[in-house]
Amino acid sequence: MEGSELHDIALMKEVRVQNPFKAKRKTSNRAQIWLSIAQALSGLKDPLFKDAMTKRSV
Repeated sequence: MEGSELHDIALMKEVRVQNPFKAKRKTSNRAQIWLSIAQALSGLKDPLFKDAMTKRSV
């Protein structure tokens, strides 16, 4: 999948809503936030993201 401007916008919207930077670095809480971002992006139909996204793929 090639990244596009629509993918970037969707990612930034979700990051702004979830705000993973409020949690301390390298904590399970921050990892959980990134995982919820990945799950939210996987559920989008437009733009389409991979179904099997992980916290490392965001």
